[in-house]
Amino acid sequence: MLTTTLVSAAALCVVLQVTLFFRRQWRARRIREWVQAQRRIASFQYADSPEIDERLRLRAVENRRLKAAFGIDNSLTTSSPSTHKRFLQTSNGLLSGKGRSWEQLYRRAETFLKQETQDRARLPLAQTVRCMVLAVVLSDSFGVDPASIPRRDLVTVTEEINKQWMLSKCDPDGLAPSALLNATIASISRHMAPQVVARHGEGAPEEVLGLLMPQYETLWRVVLLTFATAYHHQPAAHPDAVQRTADVPACLGDPAREKEALKLAKEGLRLYPSNKHLYRAHAPSHASNLSSNPNPKPKSAPPLAADISTLHRHPSIWGPDALAFRPARFDGTSLTELQREAYVPFSVRPHRCPAGAGNGFGELMVLVLVCALGRGWWVADGEGSDGGVGLETDGDSEGFPGIEVREVRFEVRYEDLTLGRQVKVPMNGNAGEGCRGSSGHAGNPATKIGQLPTRTTPTWCSPRTFFRAHQLHQDGMAAIVRDDVSAPLATVRKTSSAMLCRLTLGALAAASVAKASFDRNLAYSSPSRRHPSLAVPLTHVSKRQTGDMFTPAEVNFTHGVASGDPYDDSVILWTRLSPTADSVASDMVPEGVVPIYDDAEGAPPSSKAACLEFKIGTDEALTNVVDQGRAYTTSDVDYTAKFEAGGLQPFTTYYYQFNVCDSDKASPLGRTKTIPAKTQKVDKNIRLAVYSCSNYPAGYFNAYGNPARKDSVDYVLHLGDYMYEYEPDSSLPDRNPSPNRETYSLYDYRARLGSYRTDADLQLSHGRFAWIPVWDDHEVANNAWRNGSSNSSGDDFRRRKQAAVRAYFEWMPLRQADLDDSLRIWRGFAFGTLFDLAMLDTRNYDRDLTVLNGLAGIGGNSAEVEKQVGWQNRTIMGFAQEAWLYGQLRESSARGAAWRVIGNQVIFSRMTLGILPGQLDKPFNRDQWDGYLANRDRVYRCLDEGRINNTVMLSGDSHASWVSDLAWLGERDYDEDTGRGAFGVELAGTAVTSSSPVGSTPKFAANLLSQWLVGQNPELQWQDLFYRGYFEMSIGYDAMHATFYGIPDVKKRSADEVVVARFQINNGENRLARNPTVGGGRAKSGALKNGRVDLF
Repeated sequence: MLTTTLVSAAALCVVLQVTLFFRRQWRARRIREWVQAQRRIASFQYADSPEIDERLRLRAVENRRLKAAFGIDNSLTTSSPSTHKRFLQTSNGLLSGKGRSWEQLYRRAETFLKQETQDRARLPLAQTVRCMVLAVVLSDSFGVDPASIPRRDLVTVTEEINKQWMLSKCDPDGLAPSALLNATIASISRHMAPQVVARHGEGAPEEVLGLLMPQYETLWRVVLLTFATAYHHQPAAHPDAVQRTADVPACLGDPAREKEALKLAKEGLRLYPSNKHLYRAHAPSHASNLSSNPNPKPKSAPPLAADISTLHRHPSIWGPDALAFRPARFDGTSLTELQREAYVPFSVRPHRCPAGAGNGFGELMVLVLVCALGRGWWVADGEGSDGGVGLETDGDSEGFPGIEVREVRFEVRYEDLTLGRQVKVPMNGNAGEGCRGSSGHAGNPATKIGQLPTRTTPTWCSPRTFFRAHQLHQDGMAAIVRDDVSAPLATVRKTSSAMLCRLTLGALAAASVAKASFDRNLAYSSPSRRHPSLAVPLTHVSKRQTGDMFTPAEVNFTHGVASGDPYDDSVILWTRLSPTADSVASDMVPEGVVPIYDDAEGAPPSSKAACLEFKIGTDEALTNVVDQGRAYTTSDVDYTAKFEAGGLQPFTTYYYQFNVCDSDKASPLGRTKTIPAKTQKVDKNIRLAVYSCSNYPAGYFNAYGNPARKDSVDYVLHLGDYMYEYEPDSSLPDRNPSPNRETYSLYDYRARLGSYRTDADLQLSHGRFAWIPVWDDHEVANNAWRNGSSNSSGDDFRRRKQAAVRAYFEWMPLRQADLDDSLRIWRGFAFGTLFDLAMLDTRNYDRDLTVLNGLAGIGGNSAEVEKQVGWQNRTIMGFAQEAWLYGQLRESSARGAAWRVIGNQVIFSRMTLGILPGQLDKPFNRDQWDGYLANRDRVYRCLDEGRINNTVMLSGDSHASWVSDLAWLGERDYDEDTGRGAFGVELAGTAVTSSSPVGSTPKFAANLLSQWLVGQNPELQWQDLFYRGYFEMSIGYDAMHATFYGIPDVKKRSADEVVVARFQINNGENRLARNPTVGGGRAKSGALKNGRVDLF
């Protein structure tokens, strides 16, 4: 009996073993068949015809979203064999490696990262990696020097590509290419190396994107996630990664050493393939060969997709450690035949990616960039190698170092990485499954193969999964970002007025200063807290505080009060509470070191803070307080203070005042006004005072005070040249501002602005009205453009510009329009349904080369500029700002606002002297829009094609008055007598005090020259060279009125003024009203077309 039982048991064991053997064999065969099925999809072997035309069609159908999103026509989106062949030839040429130095590319990445991490307390990691990859790709493939590209352009391109990429997945048929992306690409293209242009041509933005996208878009994610996993997320992988890549890039070129290092890139490409799926159009007749369903798929079936992600990560193929980062799996013959077949990071023939060809470009680029990142930001106790930024860990905890993010976009997880912290990101099985569910494509017949096993224990979840899971969350989504150690709490929220970043900073310092709300003082963000060289890191300020406070007796409100940038529910309030009337001494812009100023720079920073409070209410006695708050100010921001007062009502007058904390020492009382809500019907005309060019040594600012004395306006616009940088040389004893030299340093610009703000009339205007200012050139330097000015260039100009920009933001009551763009001052305001105001920066943001020390094509660099004036890619404001302006104009017209008002620095209309032999129509001042013809044409084209009416351009800069119809001369017919054919009106005002272009010429002589100018320029309806002054606007739904005021004598303080001319613009006419002629046919000075001017 026992023997029989034993025999039966043995037989049963044999049967079970045989069954398990055959089951394993069956499963292995099924897995192999599934892998082969994925490869057949990738290689188009499922299709009716293997010919090139059919393969391209099947791929183009499923990649049409890329064509819709980016307008590109490359090998991925085309069905044309010739286009495909041309793209491959170009791509292979770019990636061939001829003349490429991996050492040089590594150094460029390293340099970029060092600039990014300079004194950063928080690291925008995802954005930084995107910008780094883009900069290196542009350098390698297009010969663009990374140093020549403004960082804001890199950010714009990467963010627009990212946005378009994700939108294309949602609504490819309703998507159009991004005008902002194309404009920025066109701007960058101007920096291509001559040999690249000679080989491939300059190329339209779509052509450049067609070559750029396959490299950049698939590369940056691999680099980011490989770095995150190998150096941070999986601690066990870190030592191997460091050892394996220790001699990169020196080892590249040595076959044995390079092979070892490349295993890091191979493992990164395995875990994070550049394409998770390869999509192909469905081929019904062959679907049954790929699916367990015997019935062919209908025409409406979902697309086929080769599931590359599962091929690379499934435990049935790669073993139980499939999700571990282990480059050693590529050692020697470690890979099984199935694994080698499943590993397809660059697809398969006949459409293998050029980056995976014999040159090894893809793997080498991943390796170099990951190593650059790893050496800059590595896991260690303290500092990283090569001076890198250390990321502290806390034992064996897993998770991504940085911050904990709850219910927030993936980008925030990376972009708000806190250096020096380790954060546990809790991951559970459900989260892992949710991230890695089956794709459900027709190309996945064996569903279980496409799924990952369910885990009952916690497991890590790939950083990439969060990208897909959270990418589409809106920018305004509330997010709580918390460091897992007792660190500052930062809340990102969307206010009703704007997207603002409010950082509630706790534990800033010991003693009483620890409770100070430094963050409430917006001067510390001047102009951007995200740019260390332009703003003061609050952690550094707090380290220097001893807890000592200035007493009320030690400080004064030295420069009055001001308000600006009004919204319908908030306004910026400004003052200065200082122990001295002079500015803080410094010879350079801080570079984020501690202390910010050392002895060599001038004055060390003070360890004492001044505390001030503000109140804003609806009555002068401030009994009905609407908002209030307190903050600290220090020498770091020249003792200036800026608050955003919120919770206000639209189009309402408010009163505000500052006082020293816990004392009755108060500032002067200020008055301000919010603007109407965007959808609000305005029940009365809105009145504006418009100024430009106020030179302190040239005279008294009477023009500023007159509207305040008359109480004749609601708001003030300033179009630039608020101050002048020249060495002062005034004939008036009390009008030589500090310092007594031309301004170059931060102290110089602060002191100069401070001197201007001592003028009684300027203080009166700031205290009575909300200002909306922009700068022109003299806030920085004469005839400034993107990379220089008339007397400075290179690094001298860069530092000078940084100093000027920072001082301007400290001293002016304006908002930072974009926290990622420290130079952006261009911004918009919606005054109910009455008008939209766009304030431009046509000077400092991104202007191409301008005239330096020349005029009328003579002198200076005039000859060089003359060669460029007709270039189609020439811009006066930068393509990013252009795209924004055109979008603002279209949106304003579409929403039904009655008027569109554009605040601009220089004369927009064409102006000629009509005296140059053979060139009577040649403009005489190429520093104006006359030097940027294509840009001006694009503005006119936007107005023309969009049928945008009631556009009024405001201009300054010229120290003279010019009133013109906006006429597109040479492109559209225009009648100078009736104004028919015009697109709008330009109102250009004279200077507050700056001298006339013809100096102190008597009025009758100046009027003769004005008469000549009006006669030579058909669109110019009135011109005056004699008076200093300003103009006021009264804007209603039916008409707009402009009154030009002249100041008889700026050499003495006086309230005297003269009404020089009046003009009317009727709604819908797009030209100056003729009643019966322009300006009523009469003016007090200058020359009026078809009108009369008083002789004296």
